[in-house]
Amino acid sequence: MLRLTLVRHGSTEWNETGRFQGWGDPPLSARGRAEAGHLRGTLRGERFDRVVTSGLVRARQTAEIALPGAALASDERLREMNFGAWDGLTWDECAARDGDLIRRWVDDPSAVTPPGGEKLAVFDARIAAALAALPAQGDHLWVVHAGVIHAILARWMDVPLRRTFALHISACGVTRAELFEGGARIACVNEAAPRAGAA
Repeated sequence: MLRLTLVRHGSTEWNETGRFQGWGDPPLSARGRAEAGHLRGTLRGERFDRVVTSGLVRARQTAEIALPGAALASDERLREMNFGAWDGLTWDECAARDGDLIRRWVDDPSAVTPPGGEKLAVFDARIAAALAALPAQGDHLWVVHAGVIHAILARWMDVPLRRTFALHISACGVTRAELFEGGARIACVNEAAPRAGAA
């Protein structure tokens, strides 16, 4: 059996100021480093056959703090969705720049693409390719992004991506599943996330 543990990276200053960060690459903030330290306690004693992070610094820093000394691999397919011109902007700044486009994107991300950003089908395909490359057995940990976790949950639950937006994915929250041919058994979503203000 294959067990896959998904962890969202710790907070960055962009998270804390409500900015889209997609392929933007800010490092962890002081809060994010504390959240990753909390995650170290959550994962203490667990052993993983392979630990993989996205290619973005916030994911790698989270893994380095949470699993000191672990061998880390990187997979560019596990990057957050590319928000193009919206990267680094707040919701209000995006709305001022692009009118109601962002609202239509939230309503149906499959039909609307951020300016200069990534089509949902392309994002979904690269996540699916990373999942398909997993072995049939073992314990794997991926340190990734909220959008990636939402996309994986949508695939496992066989629902549109926007349906999973109702699930809050906290900084350093842990999602666990057992994978089998043709499906997954989700054990938990957002387990052991640091409490707001605790970091």
